Amino acid sequence: MYQNKGFTLIEVLLTLSIIIVFTFLTLPYAHIKTLSYHQDMILNQISSIICHAKSMSLTTHQQVDLTFTQKNISCQIQDKNIKYVLPEGCYFSHLKKIYFNKNGNINQANHIMIHLKNNQIKLVFHLGNGDFCFES
Repeated sequence: MYQNKGFTLIEVLLTLSIIIVFTFLTLPYAHIKTLSYHQDMILNQISSIICHAKSMSLTTHQQVDLTFTQKNISCQIQDKNIKYVLPEGCYFSHLKKIYFNKNGNINQANHIMIHLKNNQIKLVFHLGNGDFCFES
């Protein structure tokens, strides 16, 4: 007697075609999540440098300058230079001189634009206690 111990070729092809269709339907959504994660990572790096500059101005009671160029952000703290270079295709515009005074306050209220690959984000500095935020 003949025993059926496997799948037929048609069953295997049908299963593979269903898997391929589902894969192609979900690929665009995976790309969007990757872009969002990449953008969040960039903003976290920028935020980290700004917060570090503010905390160093508070602890050392010295002025700490934030330097923005088109491709990077940096701050000089005593003899250390902390720098973050934006990825390819991203840049800063509306560049201004920003510094935290010895009390951790920002020198002036203004904004700097961050141009990411698919988005523009405004980095807004609030006058006074050195707060900042990102606006879409």
